[in-house]
Amino acid sequence: MSGDGTHKPNRGGTCSHRTYLLTCEQYEGLRKRASYQCEICGKPESEEWLEVLRIDHAHHLGYWAVRGLLCHRCNCSFDLAAIAGPARDTYLKNSWYLHMLAELGLPPATPRSPPSDLL
Repeated sequence: MSGDGTHKPNRGGTCSHRTYLLTCEQYEGLRKRASYQCEICGKPESEEWLEVLRIDHAHHLGYWAVRGLLCHRCNCSFDLAAIAGPARDTYLKNSWYLHMLAELGLPPATPRSPPSDLL
């Protein structure tokens, strides 16, 4: 994290969120939307290794289907009963990619590849 609260590129000079087809502005928007904390358990990003939350995506759809930001624990145990409950359900219903599809006027029935407007 840089001193002004915005993200900084990794050691190789690239932004890892590019893997998920996110611009720097979209990534910053995700961080703000998450209030700079895990969207399931609320752990602040400042308490994470390298002060970075993990970008979570719907694996069955691909990297473009970003759901939100999670701490390491919630990201690694997402499919386990350990984090089942209302917070997880709310997180899934409010997935970032579903909001992006709606903004583009596309139905929530999710395509297998990213809509061209997201590229």
